[in-house]
Amino acid sequence: MRLSGRPRQLLVLTRHFFNRLFQNEVFPFEEQMKEKLIAALVMLGVLGGHIAVSLFGKYGMLEKYIFSTKDPGSWVDKCYFIAFFMTLLAFIVVLEWDLMFPDQKDALNLLPLPIRAGTLFLAKFLSFTVLILLFTAAVNALSVAVASYFLAQFRSHSLGFLLQYAAAHLLSTTAAFAFTFFLISLLIAGLLLLLSPRLYRRVSIVIRFALLVALVFLLMMFLFNSFLIPDMFAWLGRILKSRSRLSLLFPPLWFTGLYERLLGNHDPAFGFGAAAAIASLLVLPPLYFGAMALSYRRYLRKSAEEVAQRDPLRSIKSAASRAFQAVALRNSTQRAVYYFIVRTLHTSAIHRVKIAGYLALGIGLSLILMFNSGVSLRSLSPQNLNVLAVPLILSFFLLVSLRTTVSTPLAAEANWIFKMTEVESRRHYFVGMKKALVIRMLLPLFVLLFFAYSYSWGWKRAALHTAFGFGSALVLLEVLFWKYAKIPFSCISMPGQAKVHLYWVFYGLGFLFYTRGLSALERGLFRSRGNFIPYFGIIAALLAFLWTYQYLFVYQRLRLVYEDKPEELIISLR
Repeated sequence: MRLSGRPRQLLVLTRHFFNRLFQNEVFPFEEQMKEKLIAALVMLGVLGGHIAVSLFGKYGMLEKYIFSTKDPGSWVDKCYFIAFFMTLLAFIVVLEWDLMFPDQKDALNLLPLPIRAGTLFLAKFLSFTVLILLFTAAVNALSVAVASYFLAQFRSHSLGFLLQYAAAHLLSTTAAFAFTFFLISLLIAGLLLLLSPRLYRRVSIVIRFALLVALVFLLMMFLFNSFLIPDMFAWLGRILKSRSRLSLLFPPLWFTGLYERLLGNHDPAFGFGAAAAIASLLVLPPLYFGAMALSYRRYLRKSAEEVAQRDPLRSIKSAASRAFQAVALRNSTQRAVYYFIVRTLHTSAIHRVKIAGYLALGIGLSLILMFNSGVSLRSLSPQNLNVLAVPLILSFFLLVSLRTTVSTPLAAEANWIFKMTEVESRRHYFVGMKKALVIRMLLPLFVLLFFAYSYSWGWKRAALHTAFGFGSALVLLEVLFWKYAKIPFSCISMPGQAKVHLYWVFYGLGFLFYTRGLSALERGLFRSRGNFIPYFGIIAALLAFLWTYQYLFVYQRLRLVYEDKPEELIISLR
């Protein structure tokens, strides 16, 4: 409080923006946010130390290299370390995409106050600087000691060499993480600058989803030590020895070069990479600030000026919608719930990103299994469990994402209209919800999978395979939403209701049974196409029983929940 006006504003805004990175609908309380942040940083530190030991610990066992000036190719492991954590930071930044710039809510709340736009932007930048510094500190909390201890043995056991290796490790990783942040920020600013707000909202979710899939795939390859990773680093070694400019296509190699230069390695290849690293850090920040200022001002102006545009296909869409309602949504309550869910998913970026994150995880895992199977797209076999498991994996992650996402309200006021208009036949609320999830989420997924498998297997086998997965997904939907008494995206929820930390074992076992167990069953059914007929009969009978039982005995006894009750411990603390 003793600071003057603008520094005090800068400090308060920086803290505000930093808290907003973590304090959200998932962790709405500041104490809970701090607890989760500390736990995440500790886990990140342990992960950094574990990977450093697995990469650099082997050099401590090579006695013949001790006190030698020759390094037995440790740059490969340094590059591996830097590349993994650059990928992890990129994943975190893409998840926080919407918070990279002050949004319209920030502008409406803060700009009318006596706060300069420059102060607002600087505070936003400083909040991300704190995030990068925390990430760097967590990653290097153990890894810097491990790397410097084992790698310094090639030169000497003296404290000076130990500190030199520690400084090189710390500076190169910090530079790599700063580069990652500025690169993705520049991408976001460029999209805001080039696209209209309406087009930006549509294009950005596609780009984010593609980036999430690619980053999850890379992270899983690193963690599972996929055969692609050693091949890639062997290729990098050949590129580096040939002094090819192709090395510039792989940024982690730049910062590996910086690492080696700081250690006194005068190899021209590493000098080339170090120069590229320094140049990128000199060029990206000014581009980031310039693009951020221009794109943010343009985005706010265009958002304010944007008006509803006439859709040339509006009459056709309206006719199709009326026909669909006449067939599938004849009840008005079902229709209200159905379109409330659809419109929420269409307009809420927060909910779409959560679902996209789960789907990216499923797609990344599926790609890892496919690549590790060592088969091409044309040679996919129905006898390969990994190939059969793909629809089950994707549907599992999609349904789990829906089950967790629907508990996050669109707004605190979202349930008012449902409270005022609640009808006695409550089953229509639940039927409308499941129709929306099946028609708008599950069905498009399996249609895409059908065309993908038709390319390899032909339409008959693909139809059997996707029908098997779709029937299994419908049963899983009933299990996950059994006695679910809330209208999606409208219930004011309390944090910690999912209790994942208590039930993660059961979730894991359920995932293994659903994917591996059903894949093994399907492989047996593929021995003869006639085997699918009894299975489909069993699935149809099971679904008919579940639907009938719920319709007669469950739905009418459920009471709609509009607000979660706090835990008894929380009530007693009050």
